[in-house]
Amino acid sequence: MRPGIHYGAGAVTIRFGEFMPGALRGLPEPVGGLGLTAAHLFFYPQQQAHVVLNLHSTRAMGASFRTHIAIARLLATN
Repeated sequence: MRPGIHYGAGAVTIRFGEFMPGALRGLPEPVGGLGLTAAHLFFYPQQQAHVVLNLHSTRAMGASFRTHIAIARLLATN
């Protein structure tokens, strides 16, 4: 669908560094699911953390990724 979102074996891997290589390089790569209505359910294996978001609207997909990126940055520092 777009660089940074990789589908396979029924799951999605997000590689944030492929969205904006300079700004998002080095963030952890979660595995999980992504829904059309800006719903995210992802697991960060190294951090042993789950991220669950649901912004309830296809128009909110951009906002959902900005929120998820902010969370990924927090997880990367811990």
